[in-house]
Order: sequence, then structure tokens, then C-alpha cells
Amino acid sequence: MRQAAGQGADERSGQAAGQAAGESQERQSQTRQSQQHHAPQHARPPRWRGGLVSLAVAAVVAVALALPFPALAQNNATWEGTIDNDYYNGGNWSTGTTPGGDTEGGPGSDDIATFNDSAAQRNINITGVDNRYIGGWTIHGGNYEITVVPTTATSSLEFEGAGITVRSGSVKLINNGATRFNKRSTAGDATITNNDSIRFYDQSSAGNAKITNNADRFLNDEVSFFNQSTAGNATITNNTGSQVLFVGDSSAENASISNAVGGIVRFGSGTALTSGRATAGNAKITNNGLLLFRALGSGGQARITN
Repeated sequence: MRQAAGQGADERSGQAAGQAAGESQERQSQTRQSQQHHAPQHARPPRWRGGLVSLAVAAVVAVALALPFPALAQNNATWEGTIDNDYYNGGNWSTGTTPGGDTEGGPGSDDIATFNDSAAQRNINITGVDNRYIGGWTIHGGNYEITVVPTTATSSLEFEGAGITVRSGSVKLINNGATRFNKRSTAGDATITNNDSIRFYDQSSAGNAKITNNADRFLNDEVSFFNQSTAGNATITNNTGSQVLFVGDSSAENASISNAVGGIVRFGSGTALTSGRATAGNAKITNNGLLLFRALGSGGQARITN
């Protein structure tokens, strides 16, 4: 009986609610008709005007998008060395200005400097490097020796593009400051003597370089690999008192590494939560010093001789 009574009450309640809703809709309809009857003829602009404006705006945007964006001008210069051996002397370059830029990703940071066998000076000094960014160096002949001599503790030479490419001839880089390989740059076939700090970031590579590391680890100087960078097929000689570090998710890949007595080669650092999975990859490591694997650092498939 309670259920039947409840159903009757629900039916009556529903009918009343429906009648009230119908009356409310009728009143709203009458109100809208009254408002439309008394509204001024030009209360809002005709819709066709808005359509023309929208079409005009769309046309302007389409034309703007179709126009080519201005590209940053490159200063792809060739070293002539007709004045002296100063890398920063614009008069030594074919364009009259030194290639490269002062900001990462800014104007000049993708410039390519070319060196060939017709230059008057082939022993070049890069003095006063203050965060100099460049796409890369291309050697098209001649045997070059380029020395990085910083003037401040924060000075650095940074490769942002191809890095070092040797088509013919050779290049020896003597690093007495901070040299960085970023993005996908490579040390190529360079012969490098490191007396300070060389670092590989992002997905850069040591390529086929021959690297001799004399950096003083007690001054926190080193050859080091970060992020997803690799030692490629490089040959690395780590001398007494020096260190080679692999951190982040970097890899020694297929490099040949010789670690002298008193030298340190380390894979991984810090804690397992911060150090990534640095690995020795398929490298060949001849160890006479200290070889360390920390946190998630691993030996991979490396061939290690102690």
C-alpha cells in the first residue's frame, strides 16, 4: 500500500511540475516576443558586416603566414691569416669579421669557419674567449694547430652545429680553457690535448678524435660526458692526476680508453635518482688507475683490462 500511494503522489507531483514548466515556458516566449517587437532596428550591426571583417582578417593572416620568415644571416668565413694568428682579428677572415656569436642560439651561433691550405698562418690563438658560440670548423687542407687561451674563468668555446669536420689536412686543438660540444656536434677527427675542461652535452660525440687528457682533477678539470652524449670511436688517454667522467645517460660507446696510474675513469655519480644510467657501452678500457661505477653506472659490454 505504501508503494502504491507513493506512485500516486509521484504522478500528481509530476503533472503539477509539468504544468508549471509549461506555464513558465509560455511566459518566457511572450517576454522574448515583446522584447523583439520593441527592440530598436539597429541594436547590433548586421551579421554580413562581421562576416566581411572576419574574411578580411583571415586573408591578412593567410598572406602573412605565406611570407617567408627572415633568416638569421650567416657569416660563413674562411680563415686567411694575412695579418697575424689572432682568431678574433676580423682582418684575418675572408668576410672581414670573425665567425660566431656571443649567445646560444643567437646570431652567428650556426656559422661555419673554413680553414684551407692557402692560409698564411696555421698556428692560431683563440684568446679572450667569452662564451663564443659557433656551428663548426671545417678543415679543407693544411695542418692547423688551434690553441684556446681563456682570459676569464667563465670563458668557453661552444660548438652548436656540426662541430669539427676534417675533409683533408688535420687540426690539433690545444685546450687551455673550457671547450663545449653541444646538441649533435662532434669532435670529428681532431687531435685534442686537454689541459683544462672539455665537456660533451646533449647528443654530441667525441667522434673519431684522439684525446689526451692532462687536466688536473684536483682543480675539477676533466673530460666529461653528460646527457646522452657519447665518446663515439674516440681514443682517449687519461694521464696521471686526470679524470674522465660519464654521467647522466652518456656512454663510452666504442671508444678506446687508457687510464694511467693515478687517473680516474668514472661512470655514474651521485645517487641512483639523479645520476642516470651512464655506461661503458662497448668500449675497450685499459685500466692502471681507478675505474669507478657509481649508482646506476654500468660496465655495459665493455672489454676491461686491469
